[in-house]
Amino acid sequence: MNRKQFLRRAIGTSLTLGLLLAPCAAPDAGELLFWQPAFAAAAAQRDVVLVGDLQVVGGAAAKWAPSDMATKMTPLGHDFYALTIKDMPAGTYNYKVAINGSWAENYGLNGIADGANVSLTLEKPGTVTFYYNDKTHRIADSQNYKMLAENELPVISGIADAGGTMHDLMLAGLYQMEAKVAAGDYTVKVAQAGQSPVTQTIHIEKPAWVTFYYDAAKKRIIADDGSIRADKVSHDSWNKEERGPLGAVEEGTPVTLKLRTGAGDVSGVKIMVTKAAMTAKGGDEYNPDYEAGQTAYYPMRKIGTKDGQDIWQGSFTPQSYGIYGYKFVLNDTKEYGDDTKTGGTGELKLTGTKYFQVTAYKKGFETPAWAKEAVCYQIFPDRFFDGDPSIDNARTTARGSQPVQHRAWTDLPANSGAGAADGDAWDCNDFFGGDIAGITKKLDYLKGLGITAIYLNPVYAASSNHRYDARDYNAIDPLLGDFTALQTLTAEMKKRGMHLIMDGVYNHVGDDSVYFDRYGKYPTVGAYEYWSRIYDLQNKQGLSLEAAKAEAQKQLEAEGQVFSPYHWEDWFDIRNVKGRDEMGAKYDYHCWQGFSSLAPFRDKDYPGYDAKTPAHTDLGDYLLYGRAGDKGVMIKWFDYGLSGWRLDVAKEVPPGFWAKTRAAVKAVKTQTGDTPLLLAEIWQDGSQFFLGDTMDSVMNYKLSDAIGQFVMGGKAQDADDVLTQLRQNYPQEALYNLMNIVDSHDTARAIYLYGNGKDNVLQPTRRDFDYALGKARLKMAAAFELGYPGMPTIYYGDEAGSFGSKDPDCRRTFPWGKEDKDLQAFYKKAIAARNNNKNVFALGGIATLAAKDNIYAYQRTAVDGSGKIGVVALNNGKAQQVTFKVAAPEGTVLKDQLSGLQATVKKGELSFRLGENQAVMLVS
Repeated sequence: MNRKQFLRRAIGTSLTLGLLLAPCAAPDAGELLFWQPAFAAAAAQRDVVLVGDLQVVGGAAAKWAPSDMATKMTPLGHDFYALTIKDMPAGTYNYKVAINGSWAENYGLNGIADGANVSLTLEKPGTVTFYYNDKTHRIADSQNYKMLAENELPVISGIADAGGTMHDLMLAGLYQMEAKVAAGDYTVKVAQAGQSPVTQTIHIEKPAWVTFYYDAAKKRIIADDGSIRADKVSHDSWNKEERGPLGAVEEGTPVTLKLRTGAGDVSGVKIMVTKAAMTAKGGDEYNPDYEAGQTAYYPMRKIGTKDGQDIWQGSFTPQSYGIYGYKFVLNDTKEYGDDTKTGGTGELKLTGTKYFQVTAYKKGFETPAWAKEAVCYQIFPDRFFDGDPSIDNARTTARGSQPVQHRAWTDLPANSGAGAADGDAWDCNDFFGGDIAGITKKLDYLKGLGITAIYLNPVYAASSNHRYDARDYNAIDPLLGDFTALQTLTAEMKKRGMHLIMDGVYNHVGDDSVYFDRYGKYPTVGAYEYWSRIYDLQNKQGLSLEAAKAEAQKQLEAEGQVFSPYHWEDWFDIRNVKGRDEMGAKYDYHCWQGFSSLAPFRDKDYPGYDAKTPAHTDLGDYLLYGRAGDKGVMIKWFDYGLSGWRLDVAKEVPPGFWAKTRAAVKAVKTQTGDTPLLLAEIWQDGSQFFLGDTMDSVMNYKLSDAIGQFVMGGKAQDADDVLTQLRQNYPQEALYNLMNIVDSHDTARAIYLYGNGKDNVLQPTRRDFDYALGKARLKMAAAFELGYPGMPTIYYGDEAGSFGSKDPDCRRTFPWGKEDKDLQAFYKKAIAARNNNKNVFALGGIATLAAKDNIYAYQRTAVDGSGKIGVVALNNGKAQQVTFKVAAPEGTVLKDQLSGLQATVKKGELSFRLGENQAVMLVS
């Protein structure tokens, strides 16, 4: 990205400053190209919104809603923003900051763009103020940080006519201010209310803008007087001359780096390399954590001087697989590292720069070949097709005693904000009759589109229509069918050369499940049923914990209940604290993202949680290994024709368990004789899953966001930066397996957003957006992902013109008989272009041809020796003549698989007219 210059001056020569080099959390690092993003700098134009599962407590209509201005933060000056939420209930919350009403720009833990969530735990109800600085992007809250009032801030004096109040832009007790100071010696004093003044002699070598810092914890004044010229210090992680290899590396591969500094400014440079640990400092999520990692330093040597810059070179070797970060330490004082946008060039600061990322993967890392060539179709089972009306009433209750609400196929999904249109007072209990048999009956339709894989949202026995609240992992929801129906589906898919990827939810289950049994429905003792009995005995009869356990077991067994040999009662965190939710009175328990319908498993019960966790635990055996001749849940489902798992909220499961999962699953062969796919749901950079020990793929929401922003009028260079970062961070084996999407069951429909629809409209009609514009932009996005490395995935109905706002409106029924035939025809052409040219669009090499303003183009080159190439180009602006330099022989003719347009390579260039909001998929 473009080099930032927050600090333009260097450390004064009168001080030795070998401190404050605190490692920071990882950036999402970058990829191999050159166009770089630039966020709007004008604070007055920026809406800073606190987002998270605490938003509804702050008056928002939904959680994790960046467009809901109810939690918009108030500017305080000096780039600070704040928001106070009163009367927050006790519990654990996760949050971050989003800018200007979307996820396109957001900041998390340690100020990292698109970083991990920040966690907040309240032991008792209270009022919390949240803080954010838009210059450093750091975030804090009043439970963990005290924001000083203006009269409490440190004041600096003694620097000629300059001086004044210092501010903590890092929200870390490092106060700063900048002043223009003449050369000389100064007796500088920092005074702060209630503290003894700190006085220090500072020598300024020459007139300069000097940044003064006050480290409140160490009572130290630090001056940066420009002796290391920031504008002369540079390293570009996307430049092959300055980093090699450019991308992810196999463990044991040396990485060589170069840094440029102003001639004569620097006497020594070291590479600071940290191997990140995986921790859950962000709350429930595990993320790369450099602060908890292992750090080593490697020397650099000056190899020359050119154009007024000294050139330094050094190398390091990641000896084992993991996420590594590097930055440069100059004169043992200042550091040059990545800035708040990852990859490319960085910034020089006293402390707080981010790490440039290097992903080192395990030797022999391979991913399933079938997925690299697949075109996938995502189906939300209840809304695709009703193939067996006889099971539409197979159960009568949803969660607890909530009734099942049946809806006509042409009705809209129930929405709690829609008033009378919702149908009743409950969420997610409306069903439309879609089932497994319906998918089987529509396989020929999907085959006709060119689909070769299906990703199916959960089909477990569950309470809700989304079924992420499993009741029983060993059963299929009777509203969807049974295992016979599933085996029929997979057998028919096998005949058509298709693979089935199923949703696996192994972080949490429903509160109305056999494992938790909050409502006392099931014959086997559930965890809530057990612990609520214990706490009742303690609270009402004064029994000790051990006595209450014994009495509870006695009572439950006398009632005919049985305990699971896997000890379900011990899998959850349930506390002896009374509370209430929408279902009534309850004992408090750990809820997933604040949803009391979802109860997560305890992390410590997963094998692989830490070095002390046994190889076999009750939870681990039940989910993975099996016991007494019975297979574990995740393995058992392969017997019914499964080809892979999409694993929900993968960051919220200990990574050690996913490593054990990979070992067990990769020992299985699917019914088609293939290697199973392991795919993680993740919304950020997925590097932590691509070390060769856990996943093969992730849902590529990063691509979805980048391409969505571009087709809606954004700059091509911004989109290309995001994809460049991914190509640098991800091993090629993973890159070519990514589940590339434009939307999903968790987002508003792409065609709706692309047509300028607003996701705060709960149940929009065509009057609420520009359908024709959305359709044209959707065609561009579809062409892009069908030409790009990875597994393009179409959300059911996108090809038919289905539209909708955010969840649950994005889960409308498929419009059978009312499809947009033109859009369907386009999808068939684009999919055929990929399927008929797999050596190019599925497996070929990738290089950006152009990424500037309205035009984005890339070349795919076959790696099978055929010399065949493809060019995908998009124009989000007015029609124009475009010319690209391509790697192809003179006279090569390329034909657009969508329009029939032809273009010929002349003098290494390809030139043709590209229409407004048009995409082409040219093939030689």
